Amino acid sequence: MISTFVPSSWRASPSATRPASANDDSGFVVQVDFFRVGSDGGRIFLRSDLSRPYQLETTAPQVGTTGTVEYFARAYDGWGNRGESGRVSISVQP
Repeated sequence: MISTFVPSSWRASPSATRPASANDDSGFVVQVDFFRVGSDGGRIFLRSDLSRPYQLETTAPQVGTTGTVEYFARAYDGWGNRGESGRVSISVQP
C-alpha cells in the first residue's frame, strides 16, 4: 500500500522534504502519517499529510556524532485499513 522516502544521508541542521507515495486498491488514500524511530525503538509521531503529494517536511535530529536515524510512514484508506512502509535508515551527520 505504501512506499516511502529513500534518502541516504542528511546533515543535522538543514530541513528537508521527504516524499512518500501511497496507493490503495480502491484508489482512496485519506491520510499518511510519518514517524521517526526513537532510540528506545518506540515510534515518534512527526506529522500527518492529508493530500497528495504526501511528504514529510522536517529537520534532521541533532546528533553529536554521525549516526543512523530510522523513519517510516503509515497510510490509511477510506475504509480504515492501513499499510506501513518498511523502515528507512538515514545517515545523519553533525
